[in-house]
Amino acid sequence: MTSSTIDNNGTTMPMQFLALMTQATKDAKYRQAFERGMDYLLAAQYPNGGWPQFFPLRDDYSRYITFNDWAMIGVITLLDEVAAERRGWEFVDQARRAKARDAVRRGLDVILRSQIRVNGTRTAWCAQHDEKTLAPAWARAYEPPSLSGSESVGIVRFLMGIERPVPQVVAAVDGAVAWLDQVRHSHLHRQRA
Repeated sequence: MTSSTIDNNGTTMPMQFLALMTQATKDAKYRQAFERGMDYLLAAQYPNGGWPQFFPLRDDYSRYITFNDWAMIGVITLLDEVAAERRGWEFVDQARRAKARDAVRRGLDVILRSQIRVNGTRTAWCAQHDEKTLAPAWARAYEPPSLSGSESVGIVRFLMGIERPVPQVVAAVDGAVAWLDQVRHSHLHRQRA
């Protein structure tokens, strides 16, 4: 098996196309291809809820839980749509829906646990987090661990789309939005100086 990626919608976008083709043609080959993609996403998920950039795993930074380039959020968004039985996903069988619900639950848990706290205050997320410790992690030589505005915005948008969020989700959003607002003001102040 060659490794595939979730980076830059590398798996989720083809799956969305296959779902559209399944709906439009009712041809089983498109549904079966979609199901193979879904089985791949479910198999790639770590027990703690995160997804690596590539699967099967490689011996480099791509094994980290990857928020960079819409990777994990693209996967969890697709699985959430399937699990919620939103329009267009009716063809997905109940067993896969149940697995998608569990994957989303575990994915949400790892999102909440990996949010970086500075002096006890919730801030943002890194582009990638260690798959075991959830600590922010290096990727390529020019990608050090950091608080990432771009990835955090995608995560916050996902979290804000949750109907009836639990208090932990609300706290995560509030903390990230406050951090984003703080760094925006800091950046604007530096530009004017």
